[in-house]
Amino acid sequence: MRILIFLLALCSLSSNSFAATKAHFGWDSWYTVTLNDKIPYAYYNEQVESKDGRLHLQLHIWKKEEGFLNEEMMGAFAKDDEFLTPLFYNYRVAYKTTETQIDGTIDDKGYLNAKIRRAGIEQPVVKKHIPTKVFFSYLFPVWLAQRHTALKANTPVSFLVLNEDQSEQQFPLVSGRVLIQPADEIAKKTQTQKIQVIYDEVTSYWYVQDNGIALMINRPANKTLIQKSSKEKAQSFLK
Repeated sequence: MRILIFLLALCSLSSNSFAATKAHFGWDSWYTVTLNDKIPYAYYNEQVESKDGRLHLQLHIWKKEEGFLNEEMMGAFAKDDEFLTPLFYNYRVAYKTTETQIDGTIDDKGYLNAKIRRAGIEQPVVKKHIPTKVFFSYLFPVWLAQRHTALKANTPVSFLVLNEDQSEQQFPLVSGRVLIQPADEIAKKTQTQKIQVIYDEVTSYWYVQDNGIALMINRPANKTLIQKSSKEKAQSFLK
């Protein structure tokens, strides 16, 4: 199950840091993922840093699937500009005993060149043109953090992302849109901004703090809930 759908699926904790100035922007946050209101499914650490004109995302996910503790890791770099112009990334996923690695680079002509290694076997290099204003899908939380204060009621904002981990589908481009919502009881209690996110026609609701970090993500269709957590609670979530 692709974790980004959860991502595109309580108060601030001191273990999660955030800094935002003209020279620096970023956070280091831990989250837990619960299915069907009660089943612990995953936890992850999301680190974002902007430095020297580049934005760096480091994401590490642990998921309990079919009795295995599987891992996903994503390291992605983009320009720290309005469009989060993609530069390069490394993705690794271990499912049971099979590991897949993807090394992707966007060249100066706007083409993705992706080297793929699956179960120890090199796959054909994939080359795909990436239009302007498209960003890495895993950087969506950053895109939203940079725009959430400018969102207006009844005015949806669209985006287009590269699914950089979907090598078997030839790295499709997927569209989405966000729309600010009236504050519900959760938003009022947590003093957050409620934002509807429709990604690949799947709806989730993000509760975003003033600093742009998601405090909670709710995907009602399959009762998936992502909650900001302490590091200690997250690391013991699947035990």
